[in-house]
Amino acid sequence: MMKAQKRKIAIFTGNRAEYGLQYPIISAIAGHPHLEYYLFVSGAHLDENFGYTKREIEKDGFHVWKEIKAEIKA
Repeated sequence: MMKAQKRKIAIFTGNRAEYGLQYPIISAIAGHPHLEYYLFVSGAHLDENFGYTKREIEKDGFHVWKEIKAEIKA
């Protein structure tokens, strides 16, 4: 009998406000036995001027799969 493959889901987040809305969704996906997530972070999450909030995501227990560098001009 073949084991069912997990569905792969890409998630992108660029700032803390957006992540706050996505948090329960990411958490549900992370805890689901048939789903696998790939979390991409960019924007303010990677900028010290905005608190480098990538650390908060990692403290929440989520694995950041890739960082996407983008220049922020404020």
